[in-house]
Amino acid sequence: GAEGEGEGAEGEGEGAEGEGEGAEGEGEGAEGEGEGAEGEGEGAEGEGEGAEGEGEGAEGEGEGVADDVNLGWIGGACRTDEDCPFAGGRCLTEQLGFPGGLCTTPCERLCPDHPEEDYSMTFCVADQDGEGTCISRCDPDLLPGTGCRPGYGCAAVPRQSQPDFLAQACVPLAGDGRPRPLNSLQPALEAAAARLGLGAERITLIDLTVPDRPETAQINGLSPIYPASVIKLVVMVGVEREVEEGRLTLQTLLTPTEQQTTCTGQPEGDLRPQIRTGVPRTVGELEELMITRSDNSATNVLIDAVGRDRLRAYMEALGLPGLQLYRYVFGCEPYDDPLWDGVHLNSMTALETAQLLALILDGGPGFLGEAARLRMQEILGDQLYRDGIYQGLPDDALYLSKTGTTSTKKHDAGLILWQEQRYALAAFLDMTPGAGTPLLEELGEAIALIMEGR
Repeated sequence: GAEGEGEGAEGEGEGAEGEGEGAEGEGEGAEGEGEGAEGEGEGAEGEGEGAEGEGEGAEGEGEGVADDVNLGWIGGACRTDEDCPFAGGRCLTEQLGFPGGLCTTPCERLCPDHPEEDYSMTFCVADQDGEGTCISRCDPDLLPGTGCRPGYGCAAVPRQSQPDFLAQACVPLAGDGRPRPLNSLQPALEAAAARLGLGAERITLIDLTVPDRPETAQINGLSPIYPASVIKLVVMVGVEREVEEGRLTLQTLLTPTEQQTTCTGQPEGDLRPQIRTGVPRTVGELEELMITRSDNSATNVLIDAVGRDRLRAYMEALGLPGLQLYRYVFGCEPYDDPLWDGVHLNSMTALETAQLLALILDGGPGFLGEAARLRMQEILGDQLYRDGIYQGLPDDALYLSKTGTTSTKKHDAGLILWQEQRYALAAFLDMTPGAGTPLLEELGEAIALIMEGR
């Protein structure tokens, strides 16, 4: 079974799911689940990999050091954004873990340096969300001792989007008195992606181990892509919301129509019957089939039971507007979807997909209760397609996941539970399954190494 993308189709296993002209005009593939502010100062260059000074002498509170250096500029103390009166200036407050507050501005690799001499030079690093933010470099001339304000320590940290370039910069001190980088996950993911040649792909990894301080690493995290069967995560969450709010029950019988029924692969060993036109199935059965064997017909029945507008509105209410469902998923012709507008295709981003998975694990404002979350986790854990990321993870790791494949795309998204660590991952590879599957396995191995080092 397959879900077609023009000349081809989409489905899990033997099938495929389509985006293409035959499937209302998207292209040639086929989908299946077979399985100023520039320049950091003249002295900012040349620090590279060899940046030094993370030793014992680089740590400490900087006792006796004044906290009035860099006031009104990057790295200076602040209480509100008004204390940072420069382009893009904002205050990272003490409540966010920045002693005395920290003036910053967003950046992409480079930060502006102050035109006057009595200010520290600056450096662009990844913040807790994986975005670039400016901090001050260590400056022993202005701040004798550590070169940093009280509550901060000097450490060699990587530049945002350039993990091999290190500089001595001021970061908050952790509880043990040692400097704590704003985000150690981002450079680790960037380095792994660069080594695997995945720097142009869409990948997000969120460390959820400390629930009140998640750390996000993202590469092209908000770049939308056709998600193939990963869109079924959105449908699953929408179904659970309908059940929680009483519009459906898991025992509600739904009767598939001819338009909803399409080809679907059936993994080896899966003895559950295929969805047939006119044969009722319960909501609970359809939900499990949709995820565990990526059943396209089950998905289409549930899409209509919830409603496309309702699904999109719920994602937007959760702060995930990039998760967009507009049409059925197909495994073969005919591509009969009278409610499709003929223009918009299903679309997801890696960052928002990982954030949705984080909600499935831990919940959040406006999200589902514990019973629904535990049920979704169990269904994801019963996934029958285990190529890609799963193959590279430690043997004792749990991977609660959903994959998606077309003839031109290979995706994998899931929750990784290993020892005491917890992660949400979304990897969308814009390449054929033949090329993407082994790279996803290698990415899984790289993530295993990252987890071992944290």
